[in-house]
Amino acid sequence: MGDSNQKDKPCLVDTGQGLSILYKNRYLYSKYSPKASVEKLATSIEILPNTLVLCFSPVLGYGLDILEKKLPANSFALIIEGDSKLFSLYDLEKIPSNFGIITPKDVANIIQLLTSKNEKTSNNLSLPNPGTIKRSLRIDFSGSTNINPELYKEIHQNVDEVIATFWKNRMTLVKMGRLYHRNLFKNLSKLPFAKIIQQKSIEKPIIILGAGPSVDETLELLANIPKTQREKLFLIAVDAILISMLNKKVFPDALVAQECQFAIQKAYLGTKNSNVHIVADISSRPSILRNYFQSDSYSSITGGEISFFSAEFSDTFFWDKLRKEQLLPMEIPPLGSVGITATELAFMLRKNDNVPIFVSGLDFSFPAGKTHSKGAYQSTFQILHGNRLNPVGNPSAAFAESCFMLESKNRNYSNYTMSHYGKIFASRYIKSKNIFSINQTGFPLGIENLSKNDFLTFLANLVDSSEKIETNNLPFVDLDEKTTKIEKVKQFLQKEANALERVKKYLSTGLDSKEEIKEILKEREYLYLHFPDGYSLSMETQFLKRIRAEIDFFLKDINSSLKELKKNQ
Repeated sequence: MGDSNQKDKPCLVDTGQGLSILYKNRYLYSKYSPKASVEKLATSIEILPNTLVLCFSPVLGYGLDILEKKLPANSFALIIEGDSKLFSLYDLEKIPSNFGIITPKDVANIIQLLTSKNEKTSNNLSLPNPGTIKRSLRIDFSGSTNINPELYKEIHQNVDEVIATFWKNRMTLVKMGRLYHRNLFKNLSKLPFAKIIQQKSIEKPIIILGAGPSVDETLELLANIPKTQREKLFLIAVDAILISMLNKKVFPDALVAQECQFAIQKAYLGTKNSNVHIVADISSRPSILRNYFQSDSYSSITGGEISFFSAEFSDTFFWDKLRKEQLLPMEIPPLGSVGITATELAFMLRKNDNVPIFVSGLDFSFPAGKTHSKGAYQSTFQILHGNRLNPVGNPSAAFAESCFMLESKNRNYSNYTMSHYGKIFASRYIKSKNIFSINQTGFPLGIENLSKNDFLTFLANLVDSSEKIETNNLPFVDLDEKTTKIEKVKQFLQKEANALERVKKYLSTGLDSKEEIKEILKEREYLYLHFPDGYSLSMETQFLKRIRAEIDFFLKDINSSLKELKKNQ
């Protein structure tokens, strides 16, 4: 017992040419020249600008002084140790003062540390702005990385994923950031009149319907079940499938809208007076939420009422301000896919784990020639534009360079984006209780699959069951203090308008405090977040000129929302 404990304890060993460490029956540095070999490695390393250098387990600090001299000014070195026993041997005075340290207790939180604002390392250094880092470089400073190779491999992969995700998100924000924020300001005028989402309010089984081809069979089944069975179900659908559902006289209890662009309006053609309740992202397309105002409530393009949720598309001071002012509706993680958002909504609505959730049409893939369900506006568009030279269907989508065939008997195709969402779904819900897939033929979702017969049996048992299921749940309720909410939104919008007018005046005359204007702009990233270099504020002239061009856009939207609020108050 004593010998075993001694072997598991790291011991310093004098090799005659410097100290090494004996740990778990292996030397962590060379037995002959421990310092020289690490210094040689540090000397040979080439560090490109904007690099996050991952210094894995430099227990005795060898080579760190050489690395410090080579580190570019716009790069950052992060010392990471995953073994608490080895960390006890660190001499912190040998670590350069500008090197961050991640201790063993903080290793598990490295993703959060690198993605959240104002985070610091274990030695209280501010981590670099994500926009200043373009790549990572791994350096193994000791042999301890071979003792636990999976840990350090995972850390490196997580860091690379954080960096890659930031730049992918930056590309999205450059393209869509302005539209997200303009939609948000327009939708704020509707917020006081929307129904509030009541979490944990649904006791009925929930069915989520996506727009993938596999949903066709499920829609056919739902169209033919008795009314007694339908009343015991709660249907959540993505908006792209609304026309398909209405054609079969299947009405969703909640329709999830997340798309911010004009193209999604095609999904609502012919849906007027269907009275479907829309649950929309606060940054979604305003036109589908604006039909008419009557009896203290808004009706959407379908004639039904609306509710809002919010998905934080960027971690900004402006978003924090909305949260602080209590102007954000129920928050849902920014998951990208409207189908995953619908699933997340289902988990928030169901009363407990005993309420089953069924998903259909979340394929994240498609067979050659058929990308969406029958009747979806994408499929209808292909039919309308089909001719002898342009056959109906979309076979070219399956054979695009970015597509690949899934390893399944159904010969479905996917691409990087769809498979990425499929992996997000699987990783997020694989351990969740009572979630099932109906006739899933696409990307493997990691949840139990039910056949058509299994699902029909479930429905039959549901009706025959003596257990009482509440069918009069109220997942969407009126706001109690509507007048107070209207005033709060008005005050917020007016404050934003005043701030933008002040910035506008400063940029025209220069008659104001530059530091005060900088503070105003720091809290209003929507003015520049969509710039290619807008991940941080600059007070350079050219940057400010671009901000000046944006102010009129947002003033117009803010004043329009104020006008709408006053009209409907």
